[in-house]
Amino acid sequence: MQATDDRAIGQEQTQEQAQRPKRKPFHTELTENTVKALRDMDAPWQKDISETYSNRPFNPSSGKQYDGANMVNLALQKEKDPRWLTMWQVNQLDNGKGRIAPGSVPAAMVFYTMQRSEPRVDGYGNAVLGRDGKQIVDKVRLSKPTLEQRYLFPAKAVRDADRVLGPFETRPEPDRETAMQRVRNIISAAGLDLQHKDKTTAHPAQSRATHVLRPPAKYPSPDEYERTLVYHILESTRHQDRLDRYTGPNGTENRTREELRLKVGAWMLGQELGVQIGKPDVDKDMAQEYVKLLEKGEFEMMRICRDAAQAKDLVLGLEQKLELQKAQESQLEREARLEQEGPELVAAAMPTASSPGREVMEPKEVLAVALEKTGLCLEGREVILVGGSTRIPAIQKV
Repeated sequence: MQATDDRAIGQEQTQEQAQRPKRKPFHTELTENTVKALRDMDAPWQKDISETYSNRPFNPSSGKQYDGANMVNLALQKEKDPRWLTMWQVNQLDNGKGRIAPGSVPAAMVFYTMQRSEPRVDGYGNAVLGRDGKQIVDKVRLSKPTLEQRYLFPAKAVRDADRVLGPFETRPEPDRETAMQRVRNIISAAGLDLQHKDKTTAHPAQSRATHVLRPPAKYPSPDEYERTLVYHILESTRHQDRLDRYTGPNGTENRTREELRLKVGAWMLGQELGVQIGKPDVDKDMAQEYVKLLEKGEFEMMRICRDAAQAKDLVLGLEQKLELQKAQESQLEREARLEQEGPELVAAAMPTASSPGREVMEPKEVLAVALEKTGLCLEGREVILVGGSTRIPAIQKV
């Protein structure tokens, strides 16, 4: 009778699971969220950075900030508290008592991995159980990376989040001068070929590295000119000698795709630097063109996020390259100074018979003193130096 009841309960649970709607693949969820935000003119890159900087999604357990397509998808959730955790991380909270509130809806994320989890079975296909009575799961190494999907829960989904996670502390505003200095470092390292004209064309050809801007005096402030210049540096990453992105002429689908890449990339870069890069994309007509583009291909937005993140990383790499060059130049200067002044410094530090207050010792006497400090008793015996080796007769360890 008990077995019959257990089977009935098991069948009901199986039917309930079968009736549950399946979670959408990540690329579908990302595309739908982006399309909805574009139609509502509510995407992160359609806003000023002052509205989005404090809400960059991050993981409070690892302290890492999400990037790429994951960053976009989580930002589109519009959570006031940008903390996101996996189910396992939530369960580890509060000494293993952390739980998710019923009815909470997670958001999808993806990552590349070089291993796969496989439940262990014996030769007959039966599960192999561990000491805890649960099936053993092995980690299998893969020959190439594969994309896996997981789910993240917002901080508000954690039971008693204020006590378990602590109150959310808003991301501090960046120092304006420090942020603009980083912008100037990127400009200095980019080596962009610039021309200043009162009338500018929309976009240079892909094979050209020259960018045409209005003269600096035409901009409301020097800072805005420099931020616009960084946007053009981001745009220059499509050059065939860099990331080699094909863009095509204005009005084409390829141009629309490139425009969306740049808007998303500028938003990502602004989140890193702490300043607005370019201008918020408030063109409703272009937003409709973006929607048409994304609705044509299910993986379109994932590719755009990937390209935008690559462009952002390349621009930030210019700053790191400049810092490395400065460090190398400083090292070369120190080495040159040491080579020039080194012999004099060494000669001045060496003891001589004419130096007052200094005791001059032979090399074997210096070695004997060093050995005695290590605890070896020489008992008055002389240390004999033979060629390049040292022979110490009749020395015993104290």
